[in-house]
Amino acid sequence: MRCEANILYVLGILKSRQENADYDHITLVGHSNGGDVSMYVAHQHPEMVSKVITLDNLRVPFVLSDNMKILSFRSKDPHFQTDPGVLPTPEEAKALGIDIVHTGAQHTDMSDRGPDAVKQKIQATLDRFLRDSASSALAPADTKSPMIMNPGDY
Repeated sequence: MRCEANILYVLGILKSRQENADYDHITLVGHSNGGDVSMYVAHQHPEMVSKVITLDNLRVPFVLSDNMKILSFRSKDPHFQTDPGVLPTPEEAKALGIDIVHTGAQHTDMSDRGPDAVKQKIQATLDRFLRDSASSALAPADTKSPMIMNPGDY
């Protein structure tokens, strides 16, 4: 719940600075526990989340809704096992358009500290997902140079 509060706080700050942006169709992205947080916030606020991208979330079940696009990268790591009921069945995934990508990578390799080959494969799939699931005529944000705020700016 603390992570949810942090996300809502940051959204409030962004709304005060960029009031014309669309805050009713946000995309949440997270690796491991961050993926669980993303899925939790999507459960709590489905009216504002349009896409969730996880990299090996293990504990929070997927949102099963045809109003939300989900892409999930999965590892083959035996030390990081997904809890029962987190992943949809293959039939549910297909019916709801949930994309589950088995990377063959280890859990920690799917982070920003992972090997370049894994990151490039994930980035290519991510770019395709964002391009193909765009909900407006606007192009996806440039992920090569994200906007970084300094702690004193908020």
